[in-house]
Amino acid sequence: MTVAAAWEGRIGILADPHLHAIETGAAFGRPGQHMLRSLNDTLHSTRVFNESEPALRAALDEMAAKGITLILILGDMTDDGQTPNWEAAATILRDYEARAGMRFFLTPGNHDQWVNGDLVQTKEFSAEDGSVFSVSSAPDNGSDATAAMQRLSYAQMFPHASGFGFAPHPDDLLWETPFGTDPAVESRMGAIATDDAETIFVPDLSYLAEPVAGLWILSIDASVYWPDPASNKGDWRDGSSEGWAAVLQRKSWLLDWMATVSARAERLGKRLVTFSHYPVLDVLNGASGQMDAGGKRRMMPNDGIAARIASTGIGLHFSGHWHLNRSATRLATPDAPALTNIAAPSTVGYPAGWKELDLQGNTAEITTHLLMNAAGRDHINDAYRMAGAKLPEAEDYQSFLRWHLTRLVFLRHLPRDWEDGFAELLATSTLADLIEEEDFTQSAAEISGLTAISDLYLLERAGTLAQVPKERLALYQGLPPSNAAGPAARLLSTLHKHANSAPDNHLRIDLVTGALTAV
Repeated sequence: MTVAAAWEGRIGILADPHLHAIETGAAFGRPGQHMLRSLNDTLHSTRVFNESEPALRAALDEMAAKGITLILILGDMTDDGQTPNWEAAATILRDYEARAGMRFFLTPGNHDQWVNGDLVQTKEFSAEDGSVFSVSSAPDNGSDATAAMQRLSYAQMFPHASGFGFAPHPDDLLWETPFGTDPAVESRMGAIATDDAETIFVPDLSYLAEPVAGLWILSIDASVYWPDPASNKGDWRDGSSEGWAAVLQRKSWLLDWMATVSARAERLGKRLVTFSHYPVLDVLNGASGQMDAGGKRRMMPNDGIAARIASTGIGLHFSGHWHLNRSATRLATPDAPALTNIAAPSTVGYPAGWKELDLQGNTAEITTHLLMNAAGRDHINDAYRMAGAKLPEAEDYQSFLRWHLTRLVFLRHLPRDWEDGFAELLATSTLADLIEEEDFTQSAAEISGLTAISDLYLLERAGTLAQVPKERLALYQGLPPSNAAGPAARLLSTLHKHANSAPDNHLRIDLVTGALTAV
């Protein structure tokens, strides 16, 4: 693929804002009250909630200061797709459109909508006196009940989000979907293969837009929904764990459309930038299957899936969902074009930030900008302290998120991702003990097992930005990989893979070969 004559310029990349608007008390039946999610919910979640609006505004302010006006948002614009959060999201984006001349392009995330309007949601909140209360969309579970807590269906979400890529904009030179040029949801029903080998039709909000001459933006709706009577989500399942594996299994026709768009872009000399909510390559360097005792929580595309997506010719793809600052590439061969995936970090998880894409000739330069501060968080921190949290003393936004992740390791990841009893083993072991147990030779007597498991999740999330001390990082890089089944062996092998990840902070991509180079 040759792109030297195509559009050149900069694009902002933002992932998983998970907007939870706290000034929505009236909508939830509590006028005048801040809807602050509880500390307990926050410390058991992969994201923080109450900081989402300050963080989103901080990222957009940084983009505006750099003169970046084209912004891709890689899914999960809202936290669980409630009407008040979608209304707040649309208000914020329209504000930046008016003040900074920005254009926003969304793609559906698994928290933005549901296949229908029947998904019950219940959330826990903190009152100003420190007490905790729940709000639910179901009237019979003992919580405050309001329809405002319901996750919207595609059709219900669409009026809030249509102005941000999902429908044609007056300035667009081209806008279309896999189904034609009608933006209505009822005209965008895609075939889904069910477990019973039947075909049903559900909405698909994929689109192609040309906002400026020569630039094609391809948003792929990689959300997949299918009936499952065993599901606890209203007899439907979604493919958020499987990602692109579910796309290929259940709506593979999307790849045919992607290939058609890619071929047209090359023929017409257009620059094609593609994004969806889920990664199209294994950005975890082969570590995803080793980290989870259940095997699916961080499921990444295997080689066969990656080869099929690469064959579409999309070349460069951006993803969110897993809240990772990572990257992966599949080099071009005589038989297949290159495919590169840049995974952008969330603004509400460590390491919060956004990506700047600079396209020049056959090169894409990626710069990661960390969010160090998110103004307006003092009253949120006060609520956390009232609930008993001991926040870090030198508390900027990154420090707070690192503190959040280190607690998440013990409250969520160890219980969910590892076998029973492994946390107790780590508490009484050093890394040297674990290495000796698995017949490795390096000495690591000064690294506790609990430090090692914390480093593992910091490296998983932040890649080269994890700020793991260089001596420990060098030790992890030198650990020999292992296929042993025990949790200690998997810990060591996973540390090795995360410590030897691809460039992810400031890098250049050769768009012809797919080669990544750290800058």
